[in-house]
Amino acid sequence: MRINNVCKAWLEQFRSAKNQSLAKKLLRKLRVVTDKELTSWLKHSLDISNFKNPTAIYIERELQKTKSKLPPPMYKQSSRRPRRIEGSAAQAVQSLKYSTQTIGSEGKIATKLDQICSRNRKRLFLQPSATKLRDEKVRNFVIVTDLVGSGDRICKLLDSLWRPQTIKSWNSYGLIKFYVLCYAITEGAEAIISKHSTNPIVIKKIICPTIKNSFIGNDLVEIEKLCKEHGAFSKNPLGYKNSGTLIAFDDKAPNNMPAIFIERRKSIKQPWMPLFPERLTSDAITVNTSQDITEAEIFKLLGCDEILSSTDYQRMDNNSRLAIVLAVAAGFGYTQISDLASLTDLSLEQIVGASRQAQELGLLSPRKKVTNAGKRKLRKLMDDGSAAVGKSDQDMYYPRQLRAPV
Repeated sequence: MRINNVCKAWLEQFRSAKNQSLAKKLLRKLRVVTDKELTSWLKHSLDISNFKNPTAIYIERELQKTKSKLPPPMYKQSSRRPRRIEGSAAQAVQSLKYSTQTIGSEGKIATKLDQICSRNRKRLFLQPSATKLRDEKVRNFVIVTDLVGSGDRICKLLDSLWRPQTIKSWNSYGLIKFYVLCYAITEGAEAIISKHSTNPIVIKKIICPTIKNSFIGNDLVEIEKLCKEHGAFSKNPLGYKNSGTLIAFDDKAPNNMPAIFIERRKSIKQPWMPLFPERLTSDAITVNTSQDITEAEIFKLLGCDEILSSTDYQRMDNNSRLAIVLAVAAGFGYTQISDLASLTDLSLEQIVGASRQAQELGLLSPRKKVTNAGKRKLRKLMDDGSAAVGKSDQDMYYPRQLRAPV
């Protein structure tokens, strides 16, 4: 995630230099997903190559509470035998509060899915009626969401679909399959969902970055301690069910992020202003698709901004320049796609393409390590760039060891 002025003001709340350094590490691991990236993923995931048969799509959202342990059924059943499902499905988007109605991320997802289904009317059906399910011989039941944190909501929606006897009957005859389609999911949630009675197939874009899978050793201990101490005012300092997710969308943040990101403390002595007040992210997240700006920020962060002044670098095409960016990042230990995405704010497709280009140019090995030829190339670009801006050899810096910036 890029650190803008809003992020810098948030960081100043951590009074010691050590805590500010830890908080900055935490920010660097925060994955930002843009609206454009989310739309592209949805279109690709629901392509005919993935779902050839008629497919019913259901949007994950919070369901109304009932007196029983089970949520309300997605479809009503006839009172007489045989108890067939009938009528419309539950509303795709519905506020559970009526004094002041609120809509979560399902509103945005619903709009995108409505457009996709409109272009594929004979194959994709958004929360279809019981009659439509029978007439179109629907074979796939797909629940769509952007993020699965704890897995609670997905399991409740699966329960809602599983309650009617008709659905169970179709499933027992092998006529239908259940899918959970999500951009990101935590490892714990995937394990829970896979055990559901519907035996759903989970299709994900990425494993959701969390504190536990983003840090190791002493860093993990210190980061968790930081979140707990500064988020002690919250019931969930590490987020809902201690998920500790490190992902945000360019309009809103999930409720399972650490409290220091999304909760405010109204105290005169020790106030706390979250990075994402009311879980709104637009002020803190800088969404800029300019490759030139991305390159400049990354090289400056890693202390290699002389490369920008190299004539050879300036003559390269966009793909080759991104390959150089990835090679420099790899020299500092950023070799995982998720780490590179958090560091650069590039889309996963851009990173995969740049990584392939870097290997073709001989800059990176198949294991994403900088090759000897890559080191020579980066050294030459640094030398040329330093000469162009008038730096002496004594002023130049090039990393000799793999270490991440603070």
